[in-house]
Amino acid sequence: MIGDSSSLVFWLPPVFALVTILGVWLYYESRKDPSRESHQHGRLYQCVNCGCVYDEPRQVPMARCPRCDHINEAPLD
Repeated sequence: MIGDSSSLVFWLPPVFALVTILGVWLYYESRKDPSRESHQHGRLYQCVNCGCVYDEPRQVPMARCPRCDHINEAPLD
């Protein structure tokens, strides 16, 4: 009986820590902003004509500004 309680005392803190870390990780994963994920696959552009910042989901060398219709080159990565 004493061996059982001592093993519980030994395993309880690491298990509690892992469950807490997993819970925090799942909480922050569920709070991610879906609009931020769209920038990971595309490119951000800034129009040289009007200064508008916009994203293009496709990987293209040039993109048209949605505000002034000016064609802008892709930024260097």
